[in-house]
Amino acid sequence: MSEAKATLLQVINPPIYLVSILPGIAVLLFNPDSNATTSVIWATFAVVLIQHAINLFNDVTDWQRGADPDKFLSWVRFTDGKTRGLEIQAFISLICGGLLGILILYLENKSHVLLLATPLVLAGYLYNKGRVPLSYTHLGEWVTGICYGGVFACLWWLSTDRDGTSELITGLIGSISYAALAGSILLSHQPVQIQTDSAAGKISFAVRHGKQKTWLISRLLYGLFCLTTIMLFSQVSTSLTRQLCLLGVCSATIVYTLRTEPCPAKVLIPASMCILCCL
Repeated sequence: MSEAKATLLQVINPPIYLVSILPGIAVLLFNPDSNATTSVIWATFAVVLIQHAINLFNDVTDWQRGADPDKFLSWVRFTDGKTRGLEIQAFISLICGGLLGILILYLENKSHVLLLATPLVLAGYLYNKGRVPLSYTHLGEWVTGICYGGVFACLWWLSTDRDGTSELITGLIGSISYAALAGSILLSHQPVQIQTDSAAGKISFAVRHGKQKTWLISRLLYGLFCLTTIMLFSQVSTSLTRQLCLLGVCSATIVYTLRTEPCPAKVLIPASMCILCCL
């Protein structure tokens, strides 16, 4: 009997790109007077392309190093172990995302955002490439948080024409929020890979600290995401009813994460509900 193989749609796994899309939605929600709405949307798409490249690099690197060999939704498994085409696809996606981002910043006269965006893209590339990929070191979780927190910062910088204290504080809170969300998602799926990661030399947080502590930190980071989302929303909405509604939804999702075994879907879906509540 032949081994079951995921479909193309399953391998693409569209929901996982919410980690790139939600920061863009948040920027538009928390800066409703922005004159760069269209640019933020296209810039968010550029981030999705870069994330797609990183996802491909991740599957290829893990396959070659023997980490996560049982991953059903693996691009390498989908291509029957052929990695060359996947690496080409990854480089094309990375280049297209980078060029699209540069074009948007040029058209909006925001080229200075590249000072932040460029090292973030480089860190994302090195996360799965190089002699020792960053994802295989103790820096992996930090890089993930910094990169996705940086996504919000870059999009926020693109969306605003002012550099006041209020804009700076909002950008900082938003960056913390999406760094926490990305960290929570990453940690939520590490425990199931402890044995294979350890055997492949991948010293993830879960390998270093065990399942229970990893899930605890994942839940705490999700709680931080909810708290910062409430703080951001309070700056743009004076409606007590809507603020209480968001508080209720965030509280309910926190209880849900405490009562279920964490995994990326069980973090992303509740997080999306919180953002939808802000609409």
